[in-house]
Amino acid sequence: FQGCGGNSEPSGSDPSGDNSTSASITAPSPVSIGTILSEVEDSGVKVTFFLAKGENGKHWLRATFSPLEIGYHVYSKDLPADGIDGIGRPTLLELSKHAAISDVGKLTADKKIHNFASPLNAAGFPVYPDGPVTLSLPFTMKPDAHAPVEVTTKITYMACTKTSCNPPVEGKVVKLTLK
Repeated sequence: FQGCGGNSEPSGSDPSGDNSTSASITAPSPVSIGTILSEVEDSGVKVTFFLAKGENGKHWLRATFSPLEIGYHVYSKDLPADGIDGIGRPTLLELSKHAAISDVGKLTADKKIHNFASPLNAAGFPVYPDGPVTLSLPFTMKPDAHAPVEVTTKITYMACTKTSCNPPVEGKVVKLTLK
């Protein structure tokens, strides 16, 4: 797979430069990262799932996408589903409908995106900095829900360097038990 940088600089080069764009990040929720639920590895990335609990049934499902090698990044959650001109895949965490869950909120990330300059697209590609990024998905557990609750999640991502990409993972189903 060709990286979003085409034949640009090797992955060990300095990623700083004037190719940054501003992006808003939601302030972190007032709870810890949470309890580890599960971990999966695929296509050069380890994804660790967490559950954090707040008051009044409020919960956050979190997934940390950690490339296994230095110099790899994943794409913004806001990238189109099929990438830009077919290049890249968004980094996503989805929670399937469940009778015990309501009020699923907006997916947020703990890192700001930057615009990765590329000869393959004049506008560049929105990516997170090299290394891990944690996505959070708020939801409410209904008061009458009885733990444990078995849920189905789906994850999508693609890890790349400046010159190459691992195969994308699209809609990978991961079953989790929420306690």
